[in-house]
Amino acid sequence: MAILTSSSLLLDELPEGDPRRGEALEIRIAAERAASLTRQLLAFLRSQALERQLIDLNALVMGVEKMLRRLIGANIELSTSFAEGLGLIEVPPGQMEQVIVNLVINARDAMPSGGKLRIETSEVEDATAGNSVAGKQVMLSISDTGVGMSPETQRHLFEPFYTTKPQGKGTGLGRFTSQAIVTRSGGSIAVESHPGAGTVFKIFLPLATREARAGGSRGAPEEIARGSETVLLVEDDEQLRGVVQRVLEQNGYRVLAARDSAEAMEISDSFAGEVQLVLTDVVLPGLSGPELVERLRTERSSLHALYMSGYPEPSDPGKSDLDPTVNLIEKPFAPDEILRRVRRALDAR
Repeated sequence: MAILTSSSLLLDELPEGDPRRGEALEIRIAAERAASLTRQLLAFLRSQALERQLIDLNALVMGVEKMLRRLIGANIELSTSFAEGLGLIEVPPGQMEQVIVNLVINARDAMPSGGKLRIETSEVEDATAGNSVAGKQVMLSISDTGVGMSPETQRHLFEPFYTTKPQGKGTGLGRFTSQAIVTRSGGSIAVESHPGAGTVFKIFLPLATREARAGGSRGAPEEIARGSETVLLVEDDEQLRGVVQRVLEQNGYRVLAARDSAEAMEISDSFAGEVQLVLTDVVLPGLSGPELVERLRTERSSLHALYMSGYPEPSDPGKSDLDPTVNLIEKPFAPDEILRRVRRALDAR
């Protein structure tokens, strides 16, 4: 989160045409992928399904292509073929990227001496061999010229912790999680492989329904309004506290920063002005965030709260108005996201 926020602030300061913008952008993109993976892990711990979004599969693959080329190395030739006019699919984009990465890494490991890797997209009918999804679908094909797999290996292919790699070189979870992600998205995976003749993974995903496409159409991005209110920021991680404070102050807010609940109460007692919002971590040394808000409201009854949390489950939600759908923002978050949520919390007053 600190990397994501700092790189975004750096991009805001670098003028167009500055050669350093490219490096700063690469840092932010990498941080966004790390944030996406973190959210996936937290969602898995909560046993929650991640929000699906309308996705152009061609754009998704193009977005990770540069990273894939770094992953496979110089001795493997990567080629792509994208179908024109490909229909949209409805999937969690971060998890679908992970499926692609998992299968590409498996293909790379199957070609230790080099080879060819090809990624293709197309639209297919339900009559395609190995496809269990009805109706029109989008197909993603990832093929390699590697060592291939025996029929026995293919029978265990999607079992968790099944791997033919040496100890320490793989866990077998990549294919297992890939199948789970695709299945949860309403799709299926088919495999074609022969020893010495390479492997082809085909992922089939249903086209988004007309209702989903209509509901998913978005207008202009939400404008981020500046503010002038006073925000009491409570975060025990010094680096995160610093970057969030900087983001808020650069957008007009007055920030009173505290490292724990005890310091936050001292600041509140000594500050004579109005505090419109407390932005606090849920888990803090001493009193938790919800307990802190409850204590502060004995003196500031109109105080509103926005909670931050990086844990799978909030702490003591019953002791406050903590509502994950309204006033809880999950770490890691980007600068634009915290600004929108702070503005929304203030406007809801």
